[in-house]
Amino acid sequence: MVVTAHPDDESFPIGGTIARYATQGVDVTLLCAARGEKGIHNLSAAATAALREQELRKAAAELAVSDVRFLDLIDGEVMQADADYVVGQLVTTLQQIRPDVVITFGPDGISGHPDHIAISHDTTQAFKLALEKKALSPTARLYYITPSEATAQGCGVPPASNLAGGPVAAIDISNFLVAKVRTAQQHVSQHPPF
Repeated sequence: MVVTAHPDDESFPIGGTIARYATQGVDVTLLCAARGEKGIHNLSAAATAALREQELRKAAAELAVSDVRFLDLIDGEVMQADADYVVGQLVTTLQQIRPDVVITFGPDGISGHPDHIAISHDTTQAFKLALEKKALSPTARLYYITPSEATAQGCGVPPASNLAGGPVAAIDISNFLVAKVRTAQQHVSQHPPF
C-alpha cells in the first residue's frame, strides 16, 4: 500500500518501485489524501480535482496498480485535517487490505510540503495502531520515501543511510525507468520534465 498526499506523488518519487512490484504480481493499493484541487492555476477546484484524478488513474493503470482510493481531504489543507479522523480512516483501510508493506513520505515530506509531512505523520500513527490491534501481520513493514539528489533526478539511487536517518532499502528500478517516465507523463497538468 502506498499512501501519498496528491496525484503525481506516486509517480515522480517511486513510480519505478511501484511498477516493479505491480508487474511482478504484487497487489498495490494507492491511497491518495487529496485530489489535487489546488494544483492548477486559473481552473476551478472542482475541475482541477477531476482532471488530476483522471491523470492519477491513468498513471495507476500504467503502473499496474490494482486499487486506487482517496481520503477526500483538500489539497493544501491536509495538515489542518482532523488527525484522529485521518488516522482512523487509514487504520480502517489497513485493516481491510492487510498490506505486507506500507510506503509513504518520510517525516520531512521530501520537499517539506506540509501535506506530505501530515500524511507521513498520520500514516505512521495508523501503521502503529494497526500493528497494536493485530490488524497487520507482525512482519508488516513501513517504509519512507527518502529525499536525495537521486530522488530529485528520478533515477532511483538510494541515499547514504546517514542522510536517510537509518537503514535504506535500495530497490533496483533500472528495468522500470521507462515505465516511471511514462507514468509521470500521465500528469500532463503538472508539466513533467520528460
